[in-house]
Amino acid sequence: MTENIEITGFSNWIVPSGEGTVYCEGIPTEAQRELNRKRTANNRKKWNPSQKALEIFRKLVMLQGSWVKIQLWDQMMLWDEDEGQNPFLCKLEKVYVKSIHEKDRDFLQLFIEFRYYKIDDRGYLGGSPIYEQYFDPKTEMYTYNCSTFYSVTKN
Repeated sequence: MTENIEITGFSNWIVPSGEGTVYCEGIPTEAQRELNRKRTANNRKKWNPSQKALEIFRKLVMLQGSWVKIQLWDQMMLWDEDEGQNPFLCKLEKVYVKSIHEKDRDFLQLFIEFRYYKIDDRGYLGGSPIYEQYFDPKTEMYTYNCSTFYSVTKN
């Protein structure tokens, strides 16, 4: 009997940016927006991967070499879990953390490399992402920043 492994919590790898803030109710005042910008700037200064983020990395490393199903994050999922991007199946080849420069400093980010993706078409309104932009012809692999993930499940 194979164990069904699902990894969630990838939002722990999202660096605070203040962009794309969703206000679920009403229109914020300029004072509320400014307070959000200041709070985000403060959170950004002290952001580092949390223990939960590092735990996700360790779990994902154990799935290297496995076939996995990846569900990408989509804001529509806030309102309806049946919306968002179609998941895809792939062979997980490599999991690593690297430093990337974003705006005012360097941040550690979790990445994967995979091969042989196949869309698990569920007819979601978000459709399917464009994968070719993530393809490296030298390595013949696709590379993704995991902060865009919702879940990874071992198939």
